[in-house]
Amino acid sequence: DKVLTEFAEYFLVDRFELWWRDLSGQTTTRTYCWTKEEIDRTPSSFKLSEIPWMAGQVANNKILHVADTSKLPAEAIYERKLTEYIDSKAFAVFPLRIKEGEERIGSGRVAMSESTRDWTEQELKELNLAFSVIATAEARMRTKAELQSRERFHALVAEVSTDLLNESLDNSSLTVALRKFSMHFGIDSLACWWLSENRESISRTAAWRKDENNPEYSTFQVASVPYYRSLVLAGEVVAVADINSLPAEAKGEREMSMAGGVTATLLVPLSLTAERDFVGFGSAMMFGETREWPEQDIEDLQLAFNVIAIAESRMRNQVALQTRERFRSMLANISTSLLEAELKEIGNHSIAVCHVFVF
Repeated sequence: DKVLTEFAEYFLVDRFELWWRDLSGQTTTRTYCWTKEEIDRTPSSFKLSEIPWMAGQVANNKILHVADTSKLPAEAIYERKLTEYIDSKAFAVFPLRIKEGEERIGSGRVAMSESTRDWTEQELKELNLAFSVIATAEARMRTKAELQSRERFHALVAEVSTDLLNESLDNSSLTVALRKFSMHFGIDSLACWWLSENRESISRTAAWRKDENNPEYSTFQVASVPYYRSLVLAGEVVAVADINSLPAEAKGEREMSMAGGVTATLLVPLSLTAERDFVGFGSAMMFGETREWPEQDIEDLQLAFNVIAIAESRMRNQVALQTRERFRSMLANISTSLLEAELKEIGNHSIAVCHVFVF
């Protein structure tokens, strides 16, 4: 923020902004901004499809500069409306790259709100250098934050694994573990689903929701979600950033998600062995907003779900063992009771015979 202020004052601009592209490359989000305006009416995020002319100009890593926004070309329909709305008289957009020749990671933007401005070649070169310095600093800061996040995640995995090993396992233990992972990733809901032996139905066995309205255990037929079924059973990850973007053949999945208020979902196969014998899947869901699923998040969630799945498998084995032990105990008690009853009956008969011989 301090650097943006210094650059803005040096270049005598009314706005100095940093915009970062998301992983899909379809959306750009403002990460930092300095403005002399008291009220900021500029949207904080754009889909590049909403600003096609501008997106097309900067796609090839070229600097875009407009001295007078009232003279924007006819094809810049949305951009003209936007500049009128935010009262921008002139602007320049610069590609953000860490190194020359690398793919653009975002954009830097300066704007004038009170007057037009002819951008000189020297100003454009200096502004481009200034944004490169800022982009490098932010990338380094993001890398540091990502490393810290990785450390926190691995510490969380160790903590959850230890808890699940030391505790007497039950469904509440799994719910607590899912809650911890949900809070780490900022996800509204996590759940584990297990396939039946014939793989025709699937049951939600453990779940946690941010609104604390934890869903009941439920079962449905796998055939009702054919699009998801074919992918999950093949061991593929299903990452849906926006439920509305599901293909036409996923009509049932889209309707089911919309009925439940789900706006983004991620499904990862659950496997207990290296042979990829899938027993079900883990689901991550968002309610009310879309969400991109970066590869690192997918890998981490796969690990988190496997930790839960292994614990749940151990719990199931313990329950099965306890059930068998109860049955064996019951069988032994019944056998003993029947034997004692038979011996008692034999004893009574012998006493009666003795009485006959005595008399």
